[in-house]
Amino acid sequence: MNGRTITVSLIGLVIYAVLGGFLVSAYRDGTVATVYVAVLTLYILTLVMIHRRSSYYICPDCDKMFEIGFFRDLLSPNDGVRGKRLKCPNCGKKGWFAEYSDK
Repeated sequence: MNGRTITVSLIGLVIYAVLGGFLVSAYRDGTVATVYVAVLTLYILTLVMIHRRSSYYICPDCDKMFEIGFFRDLLSPNDGVRGKRLKCPNCGKKGWFAEYSDK
C-alpha cells in the first residue's frame, strides 16, 4: 500500500464518521449507535493494520531499518511532520523517527 491509498482510506473514515454521526443523531437508537461504534472501531483497526504493513522506519544514528508491531503503531504518538515517537530496536535511541512507505 502506498501513501495515497492510506490517504484515501483516511478520507473514507472521516466521511463515515460524519455521516454515521448524523445517522446516530437522527435515530437516537442504542442499536444504531452500537453498530456505528463497532464499525468505526473495525475501520480504524483495519487502517492501523494497513499502515503497519506498509510503513517502516530508519534510525538516524545506526541506519537500521525496522518495522513496528500493531499495538505500538496504534498507541505510539504520531506527528505528521516529525514522524512517530519510537525507540530503535538496534541502538536504543528514543525520539521521532521519519516514516517511509516504499518497501
